[in-house]
Amino acid sequence: MIYKTIDLYKEFGVERGDNKAGYLTVYAHENSHEINESRKYPCMLVMPGGAYLYVSDREKEPIALRYFAAGYNAYVLNYSVEPSRYPTQLIEAAMAMAYIRRNAEELHNDSAHVAAIGFSAGGHLCGSISTMYGEKVIFEKTGITAMEAKPNASVLAYAVVCTEYPQETYFHLCEEKPEIMTKVNIAANVDKNTSPMFIWCTANDPVVDPGNSLALASACRKNGVPFDLHIYRDGEHGLSNGDKSVWKDEHPHSKLADRWLDDTLVWLSELGFDYVD
Repeated sequence: MIYKTIDLYKEFGVERGDNKAGYLTVYAHENSHEINESRKYPCMLVMPGGAYLYVSDREKEPIALRYFAAGYNAYVLNYSVEPSRYPTQLIEAAMAMAYIRRNAEELHNDSAHVAAIGFSAGGHLCGSISTMYGEKVIFEKTGITAMEAKPNASVLAYAVVCTEYPQETYFHLCEEKPEIMTKVNIAANVDKNTSPMFIWCTANDPVVDPGNSLALASACRKNGVPFDLHIYRDGEHGLSNGDKSVWKDEHPHSKLADRWLDDTLVWLSELGFDYVD
């Protein structure tokens, strides 16, 4: 395995300012002459949750390693949180996507199959880069183009996406300033060019209303964006991969929702995410 951490601000020559994070952890396959030295791997960029107040360990490496084991090169974005505000996180997500594509040869990435997954507030960030990849501020700050920043597919897990549903997430992201709240409403930003989306949540999530996922799916349907919507009947917020590797004995286990990751692998495979030999 190629394992390392990249300072995205240093990599792209961007002034860090007061931002505390902006680091990308790499989990990439090393090719072997015994298998195929020229193999290219699909990629998954992981964006953990945490209400833009912290970045959840539960949704970092455990998720990356599951996708790595399934044949992906995996990347975890440790993005800046409060007091850093929008558009800091969007810019960091764009730098992460561009790093994966610009270093495709070294890391054996299939740059045409780079997906992103986000959980809760990380789902909001995933939705942001999937719909706002062309924001002028990204190019102005980094020189990264829209096509470098856009995921080829996106997985949104119990994601915050609609400003109509009250969430502390928006206070930590933008202090609930009306002009920015309008801009960061992911469902309202969906258009025909939005990345294909796999959207999942649980019906009894007590933290993020399932209406977020329903609204996002509706927006995808109206705009002709390919999507899957899975609302599993049972499961607490923050399930992550749903097993005891990320929860103590009292973890909110749900046999229904625990299958979500396997479901995404089937969906991604149908979109062409597989080894390229």
